[in-house]
Amino acid sequence: MNTGWQNIDHVVVLVQENLSFDRVFGWTREVGADGVPDGIEFPVTDPLFPAGTVLRPEPGAALIPPGAAHMPWDMAKQLHGGPNGRGFLETIFQRAEKEKHITDDQRREHIREALRYHRRDDLPVYRDLVDHFAVADRWFSPIASATWPNRYFLHMGTSPTGADPLPELSGGWPSIFSRLTAAGLPWRIYVDGPATLITSRSVVHAAAHARRLARAAGVPPDDVDPVRSFDRFVCDVSRTGASAWPAGVPLGAAAGVDRLPAYTFIEPRHWPTKDLSPNNDHHHTHLHDGQRLIGTIYNALAADPERWARTLLVVTYDEHGGYWDHVAPPPAPHPGTGRHGSPPGGTAMDWYGGRVPALLISPLIRPGVYSHVCDHTSILAFVERRFGLEPLTERDAAADDLTAAFAEDVHETPERLALPAAPPRVPVTADLDRDVTALGLGLYKLLARMCDANGESELIDLDFDTLTARCEARAAAALDSLQRDTQA
Repeated sequence: MNTGWQNIDHVVVLVQENLSFDRVFGWTREVGADGVPDGIEFPVTDPLFPAGTVLRPEPGAALIPPGAAHMPWDMAKQLHGGPNGRGFLETIFQRAEKEKHITDDQRREHIREALRYHRRDDLPVYRDLVDHFAVADRWFSPIASATWPNRYFLHMGTSPTGADPLPELSGGWPSIFSRLTAAGLPWRIYVDGPATLITSRSVVHAAAHARRLARAAGVPPDDVDPVRSFDRFVCDVSRTGASAWPAGVPLGAAAGVDRLPAYTFIEPRHWPTKDLSPNNDHHHTHLHDGQRLIGTIYNALAADPERWARTLLVVTYDEHGGYWDHVAPPPAPHPGTGRHGSPPGGTAMDWYGGRVPALLISPLIRPGVYSHVCDHTSILAFVERRFGLEPLTERDAAADDLTAAFAEDVHETPERLALPAAPPRVPVTADLDRDVTALGLGLYKLLARMCDANGESELIDLDFDTLTARCEARAAAALDSLQRDTQA
């Protein structure tokens, strides 16, 4: 029986935005994964193309993805709209028809781009991780919907809003964070600007509760808050000494020595500033910014070999973003909770969403391809099994728990990953301004007092209505600041 997973004391998770497995890892047929197969063709009858045009998936995807249709009703067509990806093609053409502000040549290019995939060396950090760890080629988003429902599944094992891409305002849902707190296990969330998890009242409450417990236990003020700015990540990982966390289940060889908590969740930068582009791999962002983020996280974790040997890093994407993938999602265990309805013409919560990139990274992970059917709740299943926690819902209770991906002993891993050069700052286009403004406004409206005077982010003990009202003004100021920054 494989017991290597029992040596993991630290789980670190990064979730990026809106890319499909084939888009990112189509090249991995070279290493035995189910990447883009040969021989796929899409005969086209649309007047936008000459008669007899045949479209094919092809290498050479843009490092600044232009975007694709990815609302729940689009995904219903993409994932269940007929054989050989015809549903994808339908939504690609429908989106092109609405892009009245661009030329026919640009529309044709967007259509071709939605079918393209990256070459091995396009994303060098991913290339190096695939060479040394495990790429999961049957990892699906939990639901055929947009960002928030899929991230809620990761935090709560369900989406309280169903497939509707709405904030979770009801509160009271158990989360992996509340489970860890109840077990006396430390956790942290690192964010870089407004974070999607703040759209969940349940997560806000879990963070506020953990903060109160830390205060009551006499934790130094610098370590009270479980939610921190990402610029603290490397500093926190590098620190040693007595643990600042409340007494709980010992981790590692000696209780209270390791500052890296049992569970760490990282949100990328969703919002541009004057000097920094988003690094979340969302459309209109340069993917090398995301590569630098992932490489930075890896290098910080691997800098301590003893602790690195007890750490699992998981990198995945919340949903497929409307980009083509040749693998149709299978049925999924219904979580047994949350809204049971479907989007118009869509699917309920008992189907997975699109296949997304996923990497399992640890000296204890067997290098190669992991082909068990997984979704984001597989992370929950592993954390629950490793630390003896009760499942949150029927979905994570039935999920693959990743333990089959582990080896008995550690293997040699790179001490550091080379980071690609910092790309030029992505200029804000009309599309980017609209998309980022919509995401950022929604986040800022529900923001819990982040980025205060000293750069630290924190949650405060406010009722949610008061919190939202306070953040309305901050949202307006942020939008004004964005306009000034992008015009500078």
